[in-house]
Amino acid sequence: MFKWNSIASSLYSFDREETQFGLFAQDVMDSFPELIKHAEDGYLRVKYSALVPILVEAVNEIQDEMKLNEDKMKEEMKLNEDKMKELQAEMLNISIKLNNSEKFNERIEFLAMSASFVLVACLLIRTFLRTK
Repeated sequence: MFKWNSIASSLYSFDREETQFGLFAQDVMDSFPELIKHAEDGYLRVKYSALVPILVEAVNEIQDEMKLNEDKMKEEMKLNEDKMKELQAEMLNISIKLNNSEKFNERIEFLAMSASFVLVACLLIRTFLRTK
């Protein structure tokens, strides 16, 4: 975006107040010297019509790269989803084992209490039998 300076405005009857859009020939020359024309008036000119196919190709390359990145992201998301499912299954197994472990502990406690009860009962019977 630029406005013409007084020299260009007077030489070519450009409106100095109107904002223009374009490229600086010196900037284009760094990357695409074949797109620059040396005009008879000593100024450099950009061959805009020759720039169009280059820009179209650049847009196509960017779109291809975006598609490739999108495909990679989808692949990574799928892998992450699969890993998440594996982790969820592993968590469920651990939860089941913990639950079973708690039940096992409850059974052990019950058996221990039962064994204590049986032992007390045996001692009482033994004591009772000795007293007779």
